Amino acid sequence: MIAAFFELQTCDTIPENAGTVSARETLSMNIKQILLAATLSAAASSGFADPLAFANPFSDHAVLQRDGQTPIWGMAEPNAPILLVIKKGNDSVFEAQAKADAQGKWIVKTKPISAGGPYSVTVASGSTGAVTISDVLFGDIWICSGQSNMEMSYGWGLTNGKEDMEKNTYADIRLLNVPNNTSVDSLTQFKSPATWSVCTPEAAKNFSACGYFFGVALKKELPDVPIGLVDVTWSGTYSQTWLSLDSLATIPELTDAVAQRREAIVKWKAGGAEKFEKDLAEWESKRDPLSVAAIKPSALNFDDSAWTKVTLPITFENHIKKGFDGIVWYRLHVKLTAEQATAEAKIALGKIDDQDKTYVNGVEVGATDIWSAVREYAIPAGVLKAGDNLVSVCVTDNGMAGGFYDKPEALALKVGANSISLATEWVYAASTPVGMSKPTNLSTPDANSFSACYNAMFEPLFPLAVKGAIWYQGCSNVGGADQYFKLFQAMAADWRAHLSGGDFPIYLVQLASFQQTHEEPVESAWAQMRWIMMQLGETVKNCGAAVTIDKGHHTDIHPKDKKTVGERLARLALHRTYGRQDIVEA
Repeated sequence: MIAAFFELQTCDTIPENAGTVSARETLSMNIKQILLAATLSAAASSGFADPLAFANPFSDHAVLQRDGQTPIWGMAEPNAPILLVIKKGNDSVFEAQAKADAQGKWIVKTKPISAGGPYSVTVASGSTGAVTISDVLFGDIWICSGQSNMEMSYGWGLTNGKEDMEKNTYADIRLLNVPNNTSVDSLTQFKSPATWSVCTPEAAKNFSACGYFFGVALKKELPDVPIGLVDVTWSGTYSQTWLSLDSLATIPELTDAVAQRREAIVKWKAGGAEKFEKDLAEWESKRDPLSVAAIKPSALNFDDSAWTKVTLPITFENHIKKGFDGIVWYRLHVKLTAEQATAEAKIALGKIDDQDKTYVNGVEVGATDIWSAVREYAIPAGVLKAGDNLVSVCVTDNGMAGGFYDKPEALALKVGANSISLATEWVYAASTPVGMSKPTNLSTPDANSFSACYNAMFEPLFPLAVKGAIWYQGCSNVGGADQYFKLFQAMAADWRAHLSGGDFPIYLVQLASFQQTHEEPVESAWAQMRWIMMQLGETVKNCGAAVTIDKGHHTDIHPKDKKTVGERLARLALHRTYGRQDIVEA
């Protein structure tokens, strides 16, 4: 029956004036027979959706992009004929045929359909059966992407708008949470299931708060337009994970690193897990010769006479070399009285990027692997002694800026009522750079490795039709503002090339205020990043930046007022994308 249908109808969609009346009647009858046969076949087989299926972005309660040729795709048996029908109630509004390719992927583009619904969408493929998704709306889809400040949800302690989430259901706002996964290969399906949900309080609490408030603000001004929001976020990620390797390779300073990544992937696929374990053990033994020496830098009798002097706090980039990623040992001798040596003691080192291991007189007193955490470690009784005491710190940086970056007063040895400043001259030695040479377990690559999130979380969305995107990311790229400008440009081009929607708008959030304040202007990597973000908003085609410097807190990298942020993004979109000249950008 399907074969006969496809012999009769050869265009992509069934036109309103498809030839003679008798031809259209025959065509309509064939469609009904195909769907009936497919439905009966489906009823006879509990596994009818396999191999026939819609792709990840399509499920019950989905939003499809209005007013354009919206792609809908999925899987079927290789080379199988496909029939797709969209109905509103009992009335068919769109019918089209397609054919799965040799790998079984099929795709259909709809005619432009205006905002509204609900619709049902059915795909049928002969004896394989039929699959239907229901309660589908046509409206506007917005991607909500970035790191923790976009990922932040209700449970993170919001300070504004919680009551709205707790009480309100928005029947025509729909939410899709993309599961967190990584891959070194391009994926066509998410590794974990993802389905659309109606925006109930339960669903809203588990969604990006910034995205939620953005969608609610749009809905209030666009009451007749359903809104679809897609949460594609991962805390702590730098922007390099959200671009393809091909896009990253266009950035000159990353070309070599991308080539190394490609080589690592080839080696991984050739050698697998067993070779990885062997290579990792070898790398660990070689990456920091000082740590495996007979006498280690944490030991009192280690000879550091040939080491270089430096005053802390300071970053690697400012005293070793720009772009240095690796391991650096620091040593400092501190004189104590007998009274000080027996007092309760702590050592404070402020914030260190990325990881530290801290020793006092050869005893490890603490270690932290969170770059934004303040280090303060208790020193066990009996470790300190009258006279000379040794503080040694091993700092590891895996990417971007590294080293000590807090204010000088954050570095201190606290003994009893006394505080001895450690913001002074230390000696240091840099070990072999870590860089991209570290063997990586690529079966589950780190979220902060090139293209890992892009491959597993973005590619399965391609070529979804969208209205636009909002982007809240940048904390992890602080210290690399100039490179960030290039990364954002490349990312925008990448997304626009693979999602359907042309040069759709991408609105980003300027980083909020964070870290110490100063009475006089000082050099600040955070301020540089804010400036770059504002420049991106005004120079990259069809973009804009929401100002949030007034909504941060100097001690909290995760400002809790996401309602104001979402609403400011919505003002940008309403003014620039929807042409609402009566709405002022904020």
